[in-house]
Amino acid sequence: MKILLVDDDPSVTVLLKEFLRLKHQVHECKSGDEAIALIGRSNIKFDLIICDYKMPNGNGIDVLEFINAHSFDTRFILFTSNTDLEVPVTYDRFLGLYPKDDLDKLLKDIPSDFY
Repeated sequence: MKILLVDDDPSVTVLLKEFLRLKHQVHECKSGDEAIALIGRSNIKFDLIICDYKMPNGNGIDVLEFINAHSFDTRFILFTSNTDLEVPVTYDRFLGLYPKDDLDKLLKDIPSDFY
């Protein structure tokens, strides 16, 4: 499966990449704008996007709104340091909002069909 990781913090992406690359093709972007450009211009169909909420140059909601507006059939996980955040976008492939300090929970909750 093809997974896109979007985060400007390399300490997070290194951990996620190492785990997910065992069974998946993993791509990485460092900002929301970079992710939107990649999704929009490439012929890669991502099965899952795991995206940080707060980043410079486009946040996670921007990415979620983009895939929603273009009707991509991509599951989406958002994670953040702000545990009080609410997601203002309705998207039926949205799998949840996870605290950044609990990546173990995020990894455990990735749908079983990814393994």
